[in-house]
Amino acid sequence: MFYKVAVAVFAAIVTLSAGVAAQNARSYERAKERANISANDVKAEFAGAPAQKKALEAASKATPAAARRQHRQHHRIKEGVKSGRITKDEAKDLIGDQKEIREMKKDARADGVVTKEERVEIQRKLNVESEKIYDEKRDEDVQKRLQQIPRNK
Repeated sequence: MFYKVAVAVFAAIVTLSAGVAAQNARSYERAKERANISANDVKAEFAGAPAQKKALEAASKATPAAARRQHRQHHRIKEGVKSGRITKDEAKDLIGDQKEIREMKKDARADGVVTKEERVEIQRKLNVESEKIYDEKRDEDVQKRLQQIPRNK
């Protein structure tokens, strides 16, 4: 008799756990489809509040778009110096401007959250700096230097 009761209880537990697992799997898939995000993000959501809080904090402090733009701008400055289109003095000024942008990002992250307004301001500054790099690579200093270079005919 005890054996039959134990088997029945075990069967009930397996059935319940299988039902819960299936229900969790369905809600997991629905959440994934509804949010249209990656599986890892959904798993973090199901992991609980600590994982969500960490992800939100990291996202609110991050400025990846600004970091990518700044990296590309630094590369443009370096290439301009290498090609002779940007003088060393112009490069120093442009790199000083890049340091200002880094300070802006650092100040924005200091309180723990980079607001939309702060991101917009950083992007505006990056736009200005991008235009400066463009202008420096094409200014009259460059034209004079390029004219002085002897050409093989």
